[in-house]
Amino acid sequence: MRNPLHYGVAVGINVYPAIGRLAHARRDARAFGRWLRDADGGGLPKANVKVIAVTDRSMRGKQRANAKPIAKQVFEAIDQFRLDVDAKIDNDPELFHQTRLYLFVSGHGIAPQAGDAALLMADAGSNDYQDNNVSCRELIDYFELRQYFRELVVFADCCRTIPGGGATPGRPPWNRTPRNYGGVLKVWGWATEFADVALEPSSGGGTSGASDDGRHGHFTKALLEGLGGAAVDEATREINAMALRAFVKRRVEELTGGRQKSKIVDPDPVVFRAGVTARKHRVKIAFPAGYTSKVVLEDGAHEALDRHEANAKPWVVELPDGLYRVRPERRGASASPFHNGGIFDVEGRDLDVQL
Repeated sequence: MRNPLHYGVAVGINVYPAIGRLAHARRDARAFGRWLRDADGGGLPKANVKVIAVTDRSMRGKQRANAKPIAKQVFEAIDQFRLDVDAKIDNDPELFHQTRLYLFVSGHGIAPQAGDAALLMADAGSNDYQDNNVSCRELIDYFELRQYFRELVVFADCCRTIPGGGATPGRPPWNRTPRNYGGVLKVWGWATEFADVALEPSSGGGTSGASDDGRHGHFTKALLEGLGGAAVDEATREINAMALRAFVKRRVEELTGGRQKSKIVDPDPVVFRAGVTARKHRVKIAFPAGYTSKVVLEDGAHEALDRHEANAKPWVVELPDGLYRVRPERRGASASPFHNGGIFDVEGRDLDVQL
């Protein structure tokens, strides 16, 4: 389904000359941009999506003063969509109720204030953040005041540490005269709690987490899984803000062994997709040679999903994205007889699991 009055900006920064590089942020932004454009995802026209993700090659040898992207580029991308939607609403005010803005950011981050997550831009210094950040909270407040979009969806996969010496939140540089088209619905989520860090999978630079998918930050991975079909409200068959909130919170804790706790803050009733059937994948579970006993399949919350009498043949099950474990039904032994403790991760495809 296409949504011509929905717009999206995704920003991912890997290289910070004065701070240090990350491994997954640019890939996070590009993946979120693909979801925005996907007809089975955000459903945005290609012209309504801007991905800001500078390549490592273009940054090679650059000093802090010449690093990109900078805050001006982010604000210019949002401004383009702000002006476009404003012209359409001016011609037909009823269109306001069909509008939505997505903002996704991934990279190094700080929390200039308790309710904020601010993305540090590539030209930020290790202790100098004054004009080198884009504050998500300031953008939310601005669009709530000016009401260009009926719905705001803002996600930040970055740390929310408190900057030493403080920092001024990066504010959008536009007219702040209030308007009233009927109120704004908001969904905003941070990768981690206030004053805490967002962990990176250990396959690249950055802080090591408990899981190593080698592809995305933990919060981004959970978001994409949820929006892709894993966060379905069973009562309404929707992917909505409340279902996404519950899924992402649980999934991030699964992926990090409880070391990171995401925060999607009291979301308004925003629907991302309707009439969704959770995608399931064929998982073939092979047991160690000679193993014959009853086993239990559990989800990431340790809830039993199914039982099976293990034998020489693989056990084939259909599972949605998520973290799972196979364990012996009898709990007598202290150590699991299975590879990796019987734990495996289903992510977007069929899977062969050798226990």
